[in-house]
Amino acid sequence: MSAANQLAALIANMFATGLLDDQFQQLQMLQDPSAPNFVSEVVTLFCHDGERIIGELAKLLDKPTVDFDRVDAFVHQLKGSSASVGALKVKNTCIQFREFCQQKSKDGCLKTLETVRINFYELRGKFQTMLQIFQVGGDVRGGHPQLAMGPVGDAGASDPRLFPQEVIQSGGIDGAACWDDAYSTPLSEWRN
Repeated sequence: MSAANQLAALIANMFATGLLDDQFQQLQMLQDPSAPNFVSEVVTLFCHDGERIIGELAKLLDKPTVDFDRVDAFVHQLKGSSASVGALKVKNTCIQFREFCQQKSKDGCLKTLETVRINFYELRGKFQTMLQIFQVGGDVRGGHPQLAMGPVGDAGASDPRLFPQEVIQSGGIDGAACWDDAYSTPLSEWRN
């Protein structure tokens, strides 16, 4: 299967499973020859920031006394970045998370944080696979201009902010393995 077909199938799956919404298509339309790595750079930044924010949320919710205003500020930030890349499941979970912040429910926040983590790492794994396709296939514009994202360049499958160093060094990028590794760590031990 060609890189363009793999990419099309992956993105179609991401829409079908509710991971992405139409905002992702809007993001793709912003890419042009003057910024051939635009989408991959935005996706990489989203993954990096999302992981950082989830780490901060875990730290805040691990304290005996929770500062719900700070938690809400981080959740609001994650919701905004999720909305900007079309991360539908993450965005919707953040909406629920903010409700628990307003209720000052630590238990509700902890449960919703787990759901955010699951949704985020599922999406990050798919984004990692997408960037791997770019790296392997080079320029995937052929016949699918709406999916044109150009070569990976500096923000892609070798980016240590997105992929653990041991995965890069092994020569293989397995989004599921990255997700499984991150998700298997208990929340109380998960730190950025």
